[in-house]
Amino acid sequence: MLGDYYYQFDRADYYHIEITEEDAYELEDKMERSSLEDQTLFILTYGLSEAIDDTLFIRELPMMGFEMKSFTHTSDVDSLKEIFREKTLSSENYAETACAPVFRDILIFRSGGEIEGMAKICFDCWQEVFLGTEVNTNSFGEHNGDYKRLYRLLNSKRKEPI
Repeated sequence: MLGDYYYQFDRADYYHIEITEEDAYELEDKMERSSLEDQTLFILTYGLSEAIDDTLFIRELPMMGFEMKSFTHTSDVDSLKEIFREKTLSSENYAETACAPVFRDILIFRSGGEIEGMAKICFDCWQEVFLGTEVNTNSFGEHNGDYKRLYRLLNSKRKEPI
């Protein structure tokens, strides 16, 4: 059963960084890091700020090595909305993961230029962090291959890891 959309948006800015899990762990183990490296490590390995208006990090993503593309075409936005939508599933469809996520993919959802919400995704271990939604997100990605659909939509030219 489908429920409410996580976000009401007319544009999604997608940020991605090419970094291996090993390189992320090396950065974590590095004894002396610059402030930009500290911030990059935080973005890659931890959740989002609790405040939707804490957006300073977005301007710094390109300096960290993240590349950005925007999804504004109606069909792309509609496809994203269907993926980022509350779903009711039976317990046998639920999957848990035990890896430590490396969040290489970030989506910033906007409506009329204003940020409505954010999502960080780890496609390797299917973990995610959401900010700015009141909707139950517990079953995200567990419906009809949502992770694969999202990956294909965001990365049509990159090799699929899942």
